[in-house]
Amino acid sequence: GVILGTDIGCTSTPLVRVIDPTTGAVRTQFYAYEPTFRGGAHVFGYDITGDGIAEIITAPGPGRPGEVRVFTRDGVPLPQYNFFPFGSGYKNGVEIAAGRVTGVGRTDLVAGQQKGGNLVRVFPVTPGTGISSTPSRQIQPFGAAFRGGVTLATADIGTFTGTRLTAAVPDGITEIIVGSGPGMRAQVKTYNGVPNTPALVNTIFPISSTYANGVSVAALPVAAGMADKYMVSAGLNGGSKVETYAGIGKIPAASFAAFSGVAGQRPDVWTAAIDQSQIFSVQGQYGKTSGVKKNTAPSGGTSSTLPGSASILPPLRISTLRS
Repeated sequence: GVILGTDIGCTSTPLVRVIDPTTGAVRTQFYAYEPTFRGGAHVFGYDITGDGIAEIITAPGPGRPGEVRVFTRDGVPLPQYNFFPFGSGYKNGVEIAAGRVTGVGRTDLVAGQQKGGNLVRVFPVTPGTGISSTPSRQIQPFGAAFRGGVTLATADIGTFTGTRLTAAVPDGITEIIVGSGPGMRAQVKTYNGVPNTPALVNTIFPISSTYANGVSVAALPVAAGMADKYMVSAGLNGGSKVETYAGIGKIPAASFAAFSGVAGQRPDVWTAAIDQSQIFSVQGQYGKTSGVKKNTAPSGGTSSTLPGSASILPPLRISTLRS
C-alpha cells in the first residue's frame, strides 16, 4: 500500500490515508494528531513490531510538540511506541525514517529536525516493547550553523566497511540518506550507521549547481538480491524534478519531472516507490495539483494519476508500507 500524510498548509489536517497502489482507492484513514493541527503529518511505513507487517509511523510538522506515533496499517494506535526524539519542548517539526541502521536484524528509528537545525538521531527499537528515548547515534550533517532542516530515507545501497563501499550488493543493513532543507546548495549525504559515529560514505549535489530550495529523499527498491537505489525530489521551484542515484554515484542514473507541464506551479515534490515500475509522487507545500501521480520507470515511463486519489488535495506527504 501507499501511505499519504499531509504537509505544511493552512487547510491541511493531520489526516493519514492508506491507498491502493493501483486504483488509488482509500483503504484506511485516521487522524494522527488533533484535527485542528495545521502543521502536517509526516509518514513512513516500516515493521516496527517485528510481526512481519509494516506499521505506519507518523511525526508532526511545526507547531506542536514533536511526538512520533505508531499505528497499525488499519489506524489502530500503538502508544507504547510513542516518544519525543528531541524532547517535549521541541516544536519545529520532525522528519522520520526507519530501518536496520545499526546492524543486521536490528530495528532503528531515525528522526531529524525539520526546521531550526539539522540534527539527526537514531533510536533503537525493541519490537513488541517500544522505542528507546536515548539515541544510539547522532549526526549533524550540514554543520552547526545550518537551520534549514533535513529530510530522511533509509536504503540498503550496498555493503560498507566504515566509509568504504566494499561491494555493490545489499548486506541487510540500511544506510541513512539525508537531504538538505532550504537555505544552502542542495546536498544529499549518505551515512553508514553501524559505527558509533556514523561514517559519511557519499555526498552528492542534486538538481542543479544553483539550486538551494531543499530536496526530499526516498528509497527505490530494485529487486531481491540487488542493492536499493534512492530518489531525490526537488523542493520549491525545482521543476518537479525527480533524480535516481545508485550506490555512491555522483551523477543521476535517471530523472523525470513528476508534474511536468503544470504551468505556474512551484510546489515541493515528495516521492515514494514500491519498486522501479511503481513510483508515486505528490505535491507538498504550495501544491495545486490533486491526487497521486504514478510513473512506471525512474526515467518517467508512463505517467498517470491514480483514479481514486484524484480528489485528494495537496499539500501531501507520501510513503509506502515496507516490511
